[in-house]
Amino acid sequence: MVRKILLFFFFSFSLHIVAQKDSLVVDKSNLAVVSADKLNVVYRGVSNPISIAIPNCKSFTATGVGLNKISEGKYSLSPGSGLFSVIKLDVELNDGSKITEEHKFRIKEIKSFFFATINDKNCCEKCILEMTKEELLDSRLGFGLPDYFLFDLNISKYKINSFIIKFSNNSRIVVDGNRFNNDVNNTIKKLKKGSIFVINDIGYSCPGSENYLLPRLVPIKVMIVEKEVQENYYENKEFIRDSIRRIKSEKKLLKR
Repeated sequence: MVRKILLFFFFSFSLHIVAQKDSLVVDKSNLAVVSADKLNVVYRGVSNPISIAIPNCKSFTATGVGLNKISEGKYSLSPGSGLFSVIKLDVELNDGSKITEEHKFRIKEIKSFFFATINDKNCCEKCILEMTKEELLDSRLGFGLPDYFLFDLNISKYKINSFIIKFSNNSRIVVDGNRFNNDVNNTIKKLKKGSIFVINDIGYSCPGSENYLLPRLVPIKVMIVEKEVQENYYENKEFIRDSIRRIKSEKKLLKR
């Protein structure tokens, strides 16, 4: 009987210790509330909006690589290199005590959203844009984002610095800036209907990009079409057959 009482007492005491440990973990939880306004991660290449709120504190300072204060409790974060971005908080509580916290965010590349455009046109990675010679002359490269992208991104701060155009005869033209130069225009004028070229190795820059390696932009593939054919493209069987033959013959170019 005495043995049973001792076992019961020991079991009850053990449960009491576990409960105390659990309550201590809760008591030591972080005081600050730090959240990304749009997503649970931050994206490299954009200014991520960050909100910071710390209840029952006298004052606090927030620091981190790429972190800038906009207004009270509102910040923007432009991540640098690495897999994580850390925000450090130095907090003074109402009772005068001081604590320090660190909040870590995963960094993801924006490459799955970001794409290059030619005259504000683009399509998926595996498709080909159909454009006339008249449309292509003096073309300008720019940037695009899908409609579902959550950030209010100022595209004007993103610049195309250079690109390379590869033609089916293995020739290539290197272009500085974001517009087709005279060499490109003259080459396009000589291309035949159904010819395909690729705009690749697109160099660009954006705010803060000097601190990390930017992701590669998907190449743009373009097929030359005639204006009258373009308007009735799917009704012209001869043009479709001709295009298929040319695509097969230029298969190596499309895989680059």
